[in-house]
Amino acid sequence: MRIAVIGAGISGIAAGVNLQKVGIEEFTIFEKNPDVGGTWFLNSYPGAACDVDSRLYSYSFHTRKQWGRRYAEQPEILDYLNEVVDRFGLRPKIRTSSDVRSCVYDPSSKQWRIACEDGFEQNFDGVIACVGMLNDPLIPNIPGLDAFTGVATHTARWPKDLDVHGLRAAVVGTGSSAAQIVPAIAPHVHSLHLFQRQPGWVLPKPDKVHAGTVKRPAGPLQKAERCWQYLRRELAHGKYEMGSRRNVRQLRHAVDFLERAVDDPALQEVLKPSYPFGCKRAVRDSNFYPALLRDNVTTVPSALVGVDGSRVIAADGTTVEVDLLVLATGFRAQEFLNTVEVEGPDGRLLSHQWAEAGGPEAFLGVAVPGLPNFFMTYGPNSNTATTSMVFVLERQVEHIVRALAYADRNRLTGLMVRPDAHRRFNQWLQSSISDTVWTAGCNNYFSTQDGKIVTNWPHTSIAYAGLLKAAHPGLPWIYEEFRM
Repeated sequence: MRIAVIGAGISGIAAGVNLQKVGIEEFTIFEKNPDVGGTWFLNSYPGAACDVDSRLYSYSFHTRKQWGRRYAEQPEILDYLNEVVDRFGLRPKIRTSSDVRSCVYDPSSKQWRIACEDGFEQNFDGVIACVGMLNDPLIPNIPGLDAFTGVATHTARWPKDLDVHGLRAAVVGTGSSAAQIVPAIAPHVHSLHLFQRQPGWVLPKPDKVHAGTVKRPAGPLQKAERCWQYLRRELAHGKYEMGSRRNVRQLRHAVDFLERAVDDPALQEVLKPSYPFGCKRAVRDSNFYPALLRDNVTTVPSALVGVDGSRVIAADGTTVEVDLLVLATGFRAQEFLNTVEVEGPDGRLLSHQWAEAGGPEAFLGVAVPGLPNFFMTYGPNSNTATTSMVFVLERQVEHIVRALAYADRNRLTGLMVRPDAHRRFNQWLQSSISDTVWTAGCNNYFSTQDGKIVTNWPHTSIAYAGLLKAAHPGLPWIYEEFRM
């Protein structure tokens, strides 16, 4: 069996390791960038870091005894991913600078035809799409942006040789990227205006540098420590239930942090959201609020609506002359697989199928009816709200590889989820989501324009992992088999 893996980020690398583990050696990992790392290759802006403890934001099959920081920064995470690629001998399997544009199933050969932007094409028996949610930057439609006379960049496209010293900067957005880049560049720029369409709840991040002489637990003790960290985060699951005590407690924590960090009542009101805690993804950063108090930093409580030469214009009429315009506007997270055209055996596009359903949906976030031997990681409604996403991605990859190995072992030409299993799962899922704060009406990346939550998983990660484990590919009421 020959497998195509699309993407060499965290899940694509895990897919390669697990394919080798079950004896599937014929696979190619396609990566659109010049090197591996996915999100962590692209997001190299100043201050880029993880907001999950480094001990959890790493593979269970390759842990590190020592991280430089409790919350690793981008260079260290990228170094770790390269370390894993080399440790497991994956580099010869990776085809870099290969942007997969289409994935078309050929009923005659019963294979998937992978076509890249550079003209490369090849047939494969199965596909694992590991493009994730955070790969296609969201560039807002701002009139005049294309004609900006200074330097305009998205945080995920940061120029390596950009020197910000002495520049007049504007940052658009108040999510995690903005909260990291503002403190990083504020001390160096002449001035910085932060354009805020809607404020976000912010929590402190108890980060610290680990001295090289400090030794972390190893072996069984290290595993026990990881398990304890996971369980602690899982116990916080209830904070996303509307009106729950945990949600109210988190809200108080966020308000208290704001009031302690910002002593200006007027600025407090500007930075205080009017929606429940958790409706948008909370920012974890202890340096964001202090950066906003700097003399050279101004918070504009209005969306950016226009660009005129070197001037940027807000909806409230604020006009500022700038040299650098930073779009910390996130990604098209709810538009899964929008960079790859996926066409099934009947000629139907996956994008059309999802449009008819009112938004992307999948069985456990990994499989869609009508697409034999086609799986995805970080698919619809699999974004964890509790623990490290790496834990979830590992469990998804294990399930997918088990399914492909089952198909190979039983000489199946196709294995795909049954429509009724897919329908029942998504009905139950959306019912569970209806009681969460994600539906409170704020501007978040969790939902479609019609309000359907398509990114988040509403239960614990342990529950999700259990369902993946229980959904064995040989169960006839879940997967449909097609024999040679």
